[in-house]
Amino acid sequence: MIRGAEFGQVIRFFVTACGGLILDLAVASALIIVWSLSDPVAALIGLGFGMVFNYFTHLFWTFRGQNQRPSLGHFIRFAVGVGVVLVVRIAVLWWLETQGLQAYLHPTVRLGIAAGLSFALSYLICSRLIFRNRTSGSEGLF
Repeated sequence: MIRGAEFGQVIRFFVTACGGLILDLAVASALIIVWSLSDPVAALIGLGFGMVFNYFTHLFWTFRGQNQRPSLGHFIRFAVGVGVVLVVRIAVLWWLETQGLQAYLHPTVRLGIAAGLSFALSYLICSRLIFRNRTSGSEGLF
């Protein structure tokens, strides 16, 4: 359940995720349509573009005031979180393919379904593990 104070953060996360998703899907769709790459490979490359956009936007806007600074270590932790989300997204794309839905759904629709299902998981990972408030002496798992 989202607490009242967290609502603004969720909205910022959603706006940031939408921006990253638009970039992600545009790149992935172009790779599928123009260069005939497979859905999973195109999704991986598109996700990479979206990941860099999202990291800096989350750091400086979505989770502002969380005592975080950009660093290679923090970006790597974010990338690991994105990796978990990628596994979910690829699993959904694989399932859609096994159901024969590639013949009926446009690539952007397939990628959008997979990305949409991974949104909630992504918010939980980012807000609870990656960008949580760090006060002095409270280092944790991430």
